[in-house]
Amino acid sequence: MTGYSMTFKKVSPEKLFMGSVLLFNGSIYLYNLLQGKLLGPDLFTDVIFFLILGIITSFLFGFTPSKWNYLNPRRKQLFKFVTVLICYELLHSLIRHGDVIVVQDLFNPEKADLYTSLALVGRGVYIASWLFSMILLPIVVQKQRAGKPTAPLLSKFMAYMSITLFSLVLVSYLYPEVIISSIFGDAYNSLANLLWQYVLVSSLFAIANLIAYYFLSLGHYLPAVFTSFLGIIKTFLIIHFHNSLTMIVQIQLITMTALLVALLLYFLQKNSIR
Repeated sequence: MTGYSMTFKKVSPEKLFMGSVLLFNGSIYLYNLLQGKLLGPDLFTDVIFFLILGIITSFLFGFTPSKWNYLNPRRKQLFKFVTVLICYELLHSLIRHGDVIVVQDLFNPEKADLYTSLALVGRGVYIASWLFSMILLPIVVQKQRAGKPTAPLLSKFMAYMSITLFSLVLVSYLYPEVIISSIFGDAYNSLANLLWQYVLVSSLFAIANLIAYYFLSLGHYLPAVFTSFLGIIKTFLIIHFHNSLTMIVQIQLITMTALLVALLLYFLQKNSIR
């Protein structure tokens, strides 16, 4: 028992945090894959739609103007931040799942079923990485109030997230058939060549979203607005250019790369001014 305690104490807080994140992310990722296997791609798409609808409805009816009048100025500021955060997440929920809904309308049922299966794996990657953003937000706010620099914190979180996500991209590139067949069956192996690309799309978006959340916590809304705008542009491009599933994935790869580069430049520019 003493040996275990001494070994545990030797582990730095950062390594302990990273191990916890990897364990949690892995669990969430496996949960999403299991959910897709049990529900099937078609039913999973319906669940996504009604889940989004339910969240939006509960949000709209959960807050009324009468409640706003009872809030003091500090709580109003907090309420404003939470409202912006929820609206941003709701919009992104629609954008994230918009490609699945569009493909359902543009392609025949067989191809739509294939794409939904592919998207399910990508959603698992994004949801697993969402933990980083939720941990980052309160820490940034706390450091800002204490007058401490917050940029190194974002850099550290981006490094952790990049290691995790691009490890998943590498696994998806090396063993696509194994992943696809084990989740959905051999009938879906035609998706194998697109798997790593879609996981990369989800990874790029997750890192960009982390940066947007960082600036939201500092009260800077421009990155969130730009992220939402580019997400809408992505959906617009998919609607107008959809010759194949490969083209749809590559459109998203291009837009998410552009988004991440733009937000990184914005981050560097903000920090160079300081």
